[in-house]
Amino acid sequence: MSNSEDIADLIGSVGFCIVCYKAMYNRQHFSQVLTDLTDFTRFGKPTTFDAEIKKCRLFASCFAMYTASGVTLYAILSKFETRHGPCMRHQAETSDDLYCSSVYPIWIPFKVNKILLFLVQLAIAVEIYTPSGQIISMMYEEVSLLVLHMNSFTVRLRNVFREKEGEKRSRMLAFCAEYHSNLINSALEIDGLQRNITGHLVLVWAVSMGCIANQLMSMYKPVGAVLYLAGYILSLPCFVISGQKLQTESEAIAEELYYIPWHLGSIEEQKVVMFMMMRAQTPLTLSAKPFGNYENALFVTIVKTAYSYLTLLQSTV
Repeated sequence: MSNSEDIADLIGSVGFCIVCYKAMYNRQHFSQVLTDLTDFTRFGKPTTFDAEIKKCRLFASCFAMYTASGVTLYAILSKFETRHGPCMRHQAETSDDLYCSSVYPIWIPFKVNKILLFLVQLAIAVEIYTPSGQIISMMYEEVSLLVLHMNSFTVRLRNVFREKEGEKRSRMLAFCAEYHSNLINSALEIDGLQRNITGHLVLVWAVSMGCIANQLMSMYKPVGAVLYLAGYILSLPCFVISGQKLQTESEAIAEELYYIPWHLGSIEEQKVVMFMMMRAQTPLTLSAKPFGNYENALFVTIVKTAYSYLTLLQSTV
């Protein structure tokens, strides 16, 4: 038995159960945001949309395969790795009815079929981690599609003041202003979903990764611990990369607005550009409140926190 494994399993399972519950509760909002990002009737279709969709779907499929197969492999390895572990020694030394050769060692006050217990634990683990992985990949896909629209907006913005005809230029600028407002609203919608559904995962990642690292260092179920840790390491960058990309692209829009030759336009056109500049001054982010925003700095903070938990667990052994 390993206290580190128990803590990691408990916190991870509860954390991802909350993700699944909140995603189910907000499913209509989730679906509406994705529908808006794939609706091209108002602002057109980004040139690289199809390629990006294929990449996101490939990532989602691979991640789903890993979560399902990884959990199954972890369960099978757990059944064999615990045969000569501390759980079996504890059971031999005491009269406790421990079920060691299961996915997670457990004490039950009544007799249970071992194969049935193993299958029930495996089914529960798959039902928790596989849907959570899909929700994480969907959040990544939404941000990727939003960034595509931001790139499309930047291209259209550059073409505005290349137009010499004043009336057509004004229409193009009005279109860009509406597009920019829509992008900001979409980013705020995604940020609200992110904060509501996955904001608490920062603590889950930090504590679980520290506990799994301690389990790995103690050589208790080492192969299973590597699989478990890999799942967390793969899921964390989905948010960090997405948040950093969103923030960087929004800052690039603010810079692009500043450098276009807006001073060559009419007074009304200059006012429109100034208004867009004001709205673009605040970078768009993915919130991980109360822990900050998903960005490169937060990744470092999570790793440092996980290391702190690891040293704490090592000092208590």
